[in-house]
Amino acid sequence: MRLCCGDGFLPGLLEEGLAGFAAAHPGLRFVLSHGGTDRVLEAVAEGEVELGLAYNPPAHPSLVSAARARQPLLALLPAGMAAPAAPVPLSALTEKPCALLFPGHGIRHLLSRVEADGGFRLTPRLETGSVEALRRFVLAGMGITFLPGFAAGRDLAEGRLHALPLADPLLAEASAHLLHRAGRPLPAAAALLLAHLARHLSPFAGTAGF
Repeated sequence: MRLCCGDGFLPGLLEEGLAGFAAAHPGLRFVLSHGGTDRVLEAVAEGEVELGLAYNPPAHPSLVSAARARQPLLALLPAGMAAPAAPVPLSALTEKPCALLFPGHGIRHLLSRVEADGGFRLTPRLETGSVEALRRFVLAGMGITFLPGFAAGRDLAEGRLHALPLADPLLAEASAHLLHRAGRPLPAAAALLLAHLARHLSPFAGTAGF
C-alpha cells in the first residue's frame, strides 16, 4: 500500500490511522513518502501512490478528494507570548519573527496569496521543509509559525503552544484533503484504507464522501 502525505499529517496518520488498520490487516505492507502539497499531488496524479493527504491543495483534474474538512490555518505562539483574544489578520503579525515552510507547501501557498492581496510580506527568520522544525522553533521561544491545529495537536492540548485564529477568510476556510486518482478504481485494500482514514484521522473526523 503506497501513500504520500504532507509532513503535518504524519503523526496522526501513523497513530490514528495505520496502527489500527495494520493490526486488522497483518498481511499488508506500507510504503509511506512525504513532502509538500505539490509533491503529494504529483505522486497521486502520476500513480506513484494510491492515496495522498494534502493541506488545501488546488483543484487538479486528475484527483478526487474522497474526504475533506475545514482546518483553519492558525498562528502558533509560545505559551508565554502575549496574544490578543480575538482573531487577527495576518498583516498584524508582520513584525513577529516567524518560521515558514518552503514554497511548494500548501501553507506557504496560502500565506503568499494573502500577502499578495494585502500588499505586505512576512520576513521569516527560519525557512524549512519540516513541520517538526516549525514546532521546535516556537517551542524554543524564537518566534511564531503558521500551522493547522492537527499538526500541533498535542502541543496545543498540553499548553506548550498557544493558537491564535487568523481573521483572513482564505486562511480561516483552508481544508485538509484525502486524495486518490480520478478515473481509476482503487484496489480493494486501498479502498478499505481510504474509508478507515476518513473515519479515524482527526483532521477529517468521519467526513468520508464529501
